[in-house]
Amino acid sequence: MKRIRATLVLSLLLPSAGAAFAQETFLLGLNGSGLHFRLPGECAPQQDCGPPVHVPWFGTVTIVTTSDANGVYTGGSLLGLDFVTNRAKFNLDAIRSSSGFFGEPYSVTLADHQVVSVDFAIHLTPGSGVLAPTVLTFSGLSGGYLESVSHSVGSTFYSGTLVPIPEPQSWALLLAGLAATGFLRQIFPSRRFFPLTRSMTSTSRSPRLAS
Repeated sequence: MKRIRATLVLSLLLPSAGAAFAQETFLLGLNGSGLHFRLPGECAPQQDCGPPVHVPWFGTVTIVTTSDANGVYTGGSLLGLDFVTNRAKFNLDAIRSSSGFFGEPYSVTLADHQVVSVDFAIHLTPGSGVLAPTVLTFSGLSGGYLESVSHSVGSTFYSGTLVPIPEPQSWALLLAGLAATGFLRQIFPSRRFFPLTRSMTSTSRSPRLAS
C-alpha cells in the first residue's frame, strides 16, 4: 500500500514539475577587460586626464527562451535578455528598439540545452547626436563595447566573453530530487528504500526444502 501511495504522489509531482519549466532561463557570466579614456567629468578641473586606464569588464546576462530545444530564438520566442555589467545595463526591449538602427536581427542560439551563441548590436546613445555612438555588439559568446571618442583623446573599448553558469532550473531540480528522497525515507523508514530487496534477501537465506 505504501508503495502504491508513493507511486501516485510521484506521478502527480513529475508532470507539474515539467509544466513549471516550459520556459527556460539561462545565466551567463561576462568576463573581460579594456582601456578606458577618462571623460572630462572624471578628471579634476584644469588637469590633464592622463593616459587611459586598464579596467575589468564583468557582469551577467540572463536569457529567457520559450523552451530549451535546439535552434535560433528571436522575436516572440526570445522572452528576455537582461544585460547587467559594470559598464552598461539594458534589457531585451532596448535591443529590439535599437535593432532598427542597425538593421540587424537579434538572436540567441541553443544547442544541447545550453546557450552557444548570443548575437545582437545595441546603440546605447540613441538621439544623443554624438558622431561616434556608444555601441555594444555580441557575436557568438564574444562581445565588444565601444564608447564614443572622449574629448579628442581616444575611445574606450572593452572585449569579453560569456561563460554559461548552471541555470536556476538545475538547482531547482536538485532540490526537488532531495525533497523526493526525503519523502521516500518517510514512507520507508527502514534503511532500504525498497522492501522488495529485503524480502528477496530473506528468501535467499531461508533453508531449502528437503527433496
